[in-house]
Amino acid sequence: EGTMLRSVILSVLLAVMCGCATGGDRPTVFRHVSVISMTSAEILKDQMVVVRAGRIAAVEPEGGVRGPAGARTIDGVGLFLMPGLVDFHTHPGGLEELPAYLLHGQTTIVTLGGEGIRLRSEVGDAPAPNILTSGHTLDGNPPINRGFHALASASDAAAIVEEQQRRGADFLKTYTFMTRPELE
Repeated sequence: EGTMLRSVILSVLLAVMCGCATGGDRPTVFRHVSVISMTSAEILKDQMVVVRAGRIAAVEPEGGVRGPAGARTIDGVGLFLMPGLVDFHTHPGGLEELPAYLLHGQTTIVTLGGEGIRLRSEVGDAPAPNILTSGHTLDGNPPINRGFHALASASDAAAIVEEQQRRGADFLKTYTFMTRPELE
């Protein structure tokens, strides 16, 4: 039961860290947490972490340091705080799957089938990780999968790239039968 409660508390902390539960402009202060840093092997014990607008504004040792006035305060004694994880290859099927990423510490996901464009537009205020997404998968002609977009020629590639950018793709996913001229 204690382990499950800790997991839920950590998940809530991660949701706040990614900006999903920050409640507008009100800052959040985590007191007395142990911070797992990505820049050193050392665990920073008894820290105060200030989050403003979903971004880490300060990480300082406790010891009488005051947090911002009016901040929501979360007591982190016995808990660890770490940067959110990124899952670099996902295919979420719908909005209902997005909170599960947060519960597992993944505050950013990268979708590789174009579904992220639709999901990003539907998320609204729902708890969800940050979504980076490709557009439709691009392949040569004929494509390896009927669901992929087949490039008719190398000259077709520029128009497809512009169309993907207009739709909101962050990057392109290319596949097996692309030729060197199409990729260039």
